[in-house]
Amino acid sequence: MHPAGIPGEAKGAAAANRTWGAKNAVKALTESGENIRNYIFSTIDADHILHPQYVARLTHLYLSTDRRDNHYFSTAVHLFNNNLWRVPSMMRIEANAVTLGSLSDWIVSKRALKDTFSSYSASLQTLIDADYWDVTLGVDDTIFYWRAFFARDGDFEGVPHYIPYSADAVEGKNFIDSHVRLYRQLLRWGWGAIDFPLSMKEFLKNKKIKTWIKFEWLLKHIEKRVILINIVFLITFGFGIVTLVNPYVKQSNFAYSLPNIMSAILTITLVFLIPSTYYRNKLAGPPPKNWNIFKKAGVVLIEGPLVIINLLTYSFFPWIDAQTRLMLGKKMQDLYHTPKVR
Repeated sequence: MHPAGIPGEAKGAAAANRTWGAKNAVKALTESGENIRNYIFSTIDADHILHPQYVARLTHLYLSTDRRDNHYFSTAVHLFNNNLWRVPSMMRIEANAVTLGSLSDWIVSKRALKDTFSSYSASLQTLIDADYWDVTLGVDDTIFYWRAFFARDGDFEGVPHYIPYSADAVEGKNFIDSHVRLYRQLLRWGWGAIDFPLSMKEFLKNKKIKTWIKFEWLLKHIEKRVILINIVFLITFGFGIVTLVNPYVKQSNFAYSLPNIMSAILTITLVFLIPSTYYRNKLAGPPPKNWNIFKKAGVVLIEGPLVIINLLTYSFFPWIDAQTRLMLGKKMQDLYHTPKVR
């Protein structure tokens, strides 16, 4: 059992628990004469239910990949079907946003610019070379990637597969508690922005990493931590804020053309809600059989527009909250672990 009170460890952090367990496992394997290179490790949360072919696909992918120590392996399909149809709409929208966002990101982005998230696997030797996880931090989804990335001097990237696992969507004791828990979970995820200063610091120190790789990751950080978080808020309220600061902007040529630009952007957004809703429902599976047709149709019709509300609330405020606290030098005192109701 992982003892409490080890100096330097963040209390209750998954990274500290995993590191303690992994080090003891490596010690036991070494003492028994096992070859460490015959082993891989996986991070799997307590609520994850693996597809029956998940381990088989992971094994095949690992064995068929060259330079295994320079890769991590992850599903691109993170589902939340364990309790998806039991939670309030905002929880379901946020869960599906993670599913669709991760899947599309794996398809569109370069593998070399994808960091680890939630459930992933790598060679046990890579874990040892990366010096395990950072036990001082309360967030560890992406931090392991950076430890392995710098241990391999920038030559480390993800390899996806498409066999899913299913996790629990955020669920509280009641409607209000569910929304509070979702905010607190996203606030904890928002602390993941600490990977930006940590990686930039190492970029300055490690001269073996190619300059263009550093530059690509700088742009990726800006896209992920700044643009994607703020874009919807700025599109919606940006011009109004600018005119409050400088009323003369209203008299510019840009101001006269802005309504047409905004109309085009919002129209495109609404059009893309149709395929996203379709694929969201396909991935989520059918709603409960005891739901009547009116309830099923109502959920589809209501949750489409609610996506916009989600983008202006849960996809914005928790992340800004976390980054602001980080900017002010605050520490994550309350390491919140989302309670599981199921």
